[in-house]
Amino acid sequence: YEPFIAKAVFGQLEEQQANARLIAAAPELLEALENIVDALDMGLHELALAKLTARAVITMATEEAK
Repeated sequence: YEPFIAKAVFGQLEEQQANARLIAAAPELLEALENIVDALDMGLHELALAKLTARAVITMATEEAK
């Protein structure tokens, strides 16, 4: 039973770390989404910039700490 306990604890830690990254990035994620919505009303250049910013923030929220 011990390997399963260790696996469950590790899995919980991994999930907690992923949740922490997502919570930490929440303000930037919201801002990126707002920029995309605003850019849709503007032009292709603004939309392209908003897309690049959104990709960077998504990476920040989902990438494991190195």
